[in-house]
Amino acid sequence: MNQLTQYADYEQYKAALDSELQKTAEGFVRIGYLLKVARDTDILKESGYKTVTEFAQAEYNIDKTQVSRFIHINDKFAEGGYSDHLLPEYQGYGYAKLTLMLALPDEMNEELSQDFSKSEIQTLKQEYEKEQEISEIEVMLEEKTPDMSSMSALEKLVYQLFKENADLFKEVWIELAEADENAEGIICPTDKKIYVVRIPGEGRYNLTFNENGEHSYLNQRDLSRNSFNWDDFWKAFEMLQNTGAGLDYMGAYENIYGITYPEAFKDEVAPVQPRKETKVQPSKPAKEAPKEAPKEAKPEESKESEELEEAEEPDKAAVVTTAELISEEAVQGETKEGKTIRERILDTLIDIEAVFNASDEAISPEEVDKAATKIADVLKDIGRYREIHNMEVSE
Repeated sequence: MNQLTQYADYEQYKAALDSELQKTAEGFVRIGYLLKVARDTDILKESGYKTVTEFAQAEYNIDKTQVSRFIHINDKFAEGGYSDHLLPEYQGYGYAKLTLMLALPDEMNEELSQDFSKSEIQTLKQEYEKEQEISEIEVMLEEKTPDMSSMSALEKLVYQLFKENADLFKEVWIELAEADENAEGIICPTDKKIYVVRIPGEGRYNLTFNENGEHSYLNQRDLSRNSFNWDDFWKAFEMLQNTGAGLDYMGAYENIYGITYPEAFKDEVAPVQPRKETKVQPSKPAKEAPKEAPKEAKPEESKESEELEEAEEPDKAAVVTTAELISEEAVQGETKEGKTIRERILDTLIDIEAVFNASDEAISPEEVDKAATKIADVLKDIGRYREIHNMEVSE
């Protein structure tokens, strides 16, 4: 009987598994290439199979969704878009990450590195997809921020970056007032940091900071990219400093943006979670202090319809929580079991999305059934994640 290999610790074990998965990712590129050969040549002529999907299903139990995914990975990440070699710049990513990156344009993939986690790439993918759902006409009709009318492109991004990230504004403002030694390290705490910032009337931008000081901003709509350095950034930041001169961070924020600083209305008894550094910060429009809407009296006979609405609510809450589970906020104070569950949820969601997006043909009833089973598994995992972290269902 073979003895189990002994690993010194989790890190050593994880490194070994990562290495094998990387080999698998390169294998998927080769598989995609071989499937293309079957699709584009007469190699199957003597086999009796009419199509590559029929061949793959019968011989290897690879369904048409997987065939499509293998081929698309080869299209995007193989040398020349048609070879059995993975492009050098995508070495080390692994299959799950490459699957997510299929949905991103090349200009955005160029900003990534193999150090980005699946959840970080997923966050970036979600932000990009949200922006693509908004039409050009809708963007043009959005109410623009008056204060931005005379700003340069970088000044707009700096203005919006700190408006959306009040916690970052606080840290940088205090640091500049006290020492001015680590403000750049606060903004870019890792080798690379991408903030997704949305400017009304223009759309989302990737504001990317690098530890070498060579930064850029990418328009997610037209994919144009511009470069800047720290000197450019701090020059743009001066407009905020001038407006908030002589004030503490809360007063400065309120004076600059005309809205209450978020901490002023946070629940004071809520536990403070340690900040977890992530390479991707999603856009999060600043919210003003919540105002209670007037409640209308409801007649007694509407009680039954209210109960029916409440009965439908768990599915909606589950969808909201699924999105939260792969965001930065969801992993604060996370347990090891929770991390395992969250990563399993992310992998399952990738598989579900592939069923509906990767195939060029109609989806079979069997594939829909498989997706339904996976969705049920995700909902169970979400329930367990909530349970071990004492999370309440989102309203």
